[in-house]
Amino acid sequence: MFPLQKYNADYDLSARQGADTLAFMSLLEEKLLPVLVHTFWIDTKNYVEVTRKWYAEAMPFPLNFFLPGRMQRQYMERLQLLSGEHRPEDEEELEKELY
Repeated sequence: MFPLQKYNADYDLSARQGADTLAFMSLLEEKLLPVLVHTFWIDTKNYVEVTRKWYAEAMPFPLNFFLPGRMQRQYMERLQLLSGEHRPEDEEELEKELY
């Protein structure tokens, strides 16, 4: 009837390999994601010089003035949720803790 279609890269993995893949993805989300969020959205110098500029150039006229700031606030909230109540207020301490 229809040929066997493989919809994702994990199709041929064994149960153990699938579990290893999920564990690795979880590790990346837990350890790497907060660092990336901090690097792109929280680090003031990088946000002003790189991230906001990229997004403002890619967005149409009225949106480029307020959406990057809104996105930064959302990512700040997300980082606070990821790091919990023990998030340091000093940016240098937060960076040391994340790295």
